[in-house]
Amino acid sequence: MFQLSAPMPDLAPTASDDAPELLLQPPRLPLACLVRRARHDAERCPVLLLIHGAGGDERALLPLARALPEGLNLVLPRAPRRMPRGGFMWYPVRFTLDGPQVRAAQVDSACAQLAALLRRLPEVLGFAPPRLYLAGFSQGGALAAMLALQRPAALAGLALFGARLLPQLLEGRRRARVPARRGERRQPRLENLPVFVAHGTLDEVLPLHHAALAMRALLRERARPTLRLHPAHHELTVAMAADFAQWLAPRAGPLGGLSPRRTPSCGGDAA
Repeated sequence: MFQLSAPMPDLAPTASDDAPELLLQPPRLPLACLVRRARHDAERCPVLLLIHGAGGDERALLPLARALPEGLNLVLPRAPRRMPRGGFMWYPVRFTLDGPQVRAAQVDSACAQLAALLRRLPEVLGFAPPRLYLAGFSQGGALAAMLALQRPAALAGLALFGARLLPQLLEGRRRARVPARRGERRQPRLENLPVFVAHGTLDEVLPLHHAALAMRALLRERARPTLRLHPAHHELTVAMAADFAQWLAPRAGPLGGLSPRRTPSCGGDAA
C-alpha cells in the first residue's frame, strides 16, 4: 500500500480491491485519472504518464503499473470519448484496406487534453518532476509519440507498446526536415531521447511493420530506441512489462536507479 507523503486536500481515495495501491482520483484535473504517488519524496520523483488504448480506461494499464518501481509518480488518465461497445478512446479510427485512418484534428484535440493534464499536475498534486516519461499502448502509444515531438525538452523517456506512429506525424516530420534556407540544417527534436519499443510478432491489429516504421523514424530523429519483440498478439504481456521495468529502472531513479517490482499479469487492450 502506498502512503501519501503529506496530507493533501481534494483527493478522494480509491476504494477498489483491484488497485489498493492507487489511492487517488484527483477531482480537479481536466481528465479522469488514477494517480499513484511515489512512496518517498513524491514531489521530487519522476512522473510517468501511462496512456491506455482504444476500448480501455484508466484501469487498463494497472497490471503494468504494478510492475514498475515505487519511486515513480504514476498518472493513468481516461480517454474522453466513449466507444459504442464499451470503454473509451482518444480519437476514432477507421480500418480500411489502406490501413487505419484517423482525422488529424481529432488527434490534435486528444494531444491538447493530455498536455493540459500535464500542465495541471504541479498545481493539483504538487509534482514538480525533474523527469517526465510517457508510455502508451496502441492508440495511447501513438499519442505518447505525438506528445514527445511537441514537448521534447520536457521529456526524459518514451515507451511504445503495440503502437504505431501516426501517418500525419511521419509526413509532418518529413516536411519539417526541409531546410528553411539553403544550407541550413535542422536539429533532430528527439536527439538522445531514450525510447522503449515493444511489439507482438503475432499482432494482427497493428502488424509488425508498424514497429519497423517507428524504429526508422526514431533513428532518423536521432533518438536512442530499444526494440523488444515478443511472441504476442495485440496485447501488453507480462514479459513486455518486465522488459520495460528493467529498461526504466536505471533511468528513472531520482538518485541514480530504482529496483523494478514484481511482474504482474498483464491483459490486452483494444487498438
